[in-house]
Amino acid sequence: RAVLEGVARDFGISLPGNGRAAAERKHVRTLAERGISERTAKAFRIREELGDHQVTHRIVFPVTDPHGQIIGEKTHKAGNAKAPPIQLYPWGVLKKDGLIYLVNGEPSVWRAYEAGYRNVIACTGGEENFKTEWAEHFRGKPVRIVYDNDETGRKGTERTARLLHGKASVEVVVWPEGTPEKFDVEDWLNAGRKLEELTFRTWEPAPKIA
Repeated sequence: RAVLEGVARDFGISLPGNGRAAAERKHVRTLAERGISERTAKAFRIREELGDHQVTHRIVFPVTDPHGQIIGEKTHKAGNAKAPPIQLYPWGVLKKDGLIYLVNGEPSVWRAYEAGYRNVIACTGGEENFKTEWAEHFRGKPVRIVYDNDETGRKGTERTARLLHGKASVEVVVWPEGTPEKFDVEDWLNAGRKLEELTFRTWEPAPKIA
């Protein structure tokens, strides 16, 4: 292929699937670009791999069941086709007492850990896939939901809060006015802010219309 590409350059020929495929490769930020240290990567057993024709970079990490047993690996930004069943990540957070932050995306968990937080958890399937049976694990805990500032995040917040209501004390984030669309916890921490600086409101179900 390298020889063919050299000849193609010399004669100004475009090889099939070359330029367009390269242009369409999805850029995946490295751990270093995300501000994630080797210490945090080691804590979550994250490894980085070279990309391919689809992505520039791969971030791979193990996923466990509620008992801490590894059930498979997930590749960030690669879809869920080969990923293990959707889980909370990391389950171990729920063994701790006190406030829990429920966020979107494993990178937000890693970035929060990097910032010193050990009480941040996410769903490996995204904001709209919190499972009904998981709510019991949060019983009696104060929970702050900090999903992304977009439509998916808002829908996921309502759904998750509804499932947790009556079991946990639930507060949901109120992103500051003017916050960019799709802004998330990772962005907030990268801006030098703390989770305690976010504004929250107590979630209550909408009153039923008689």
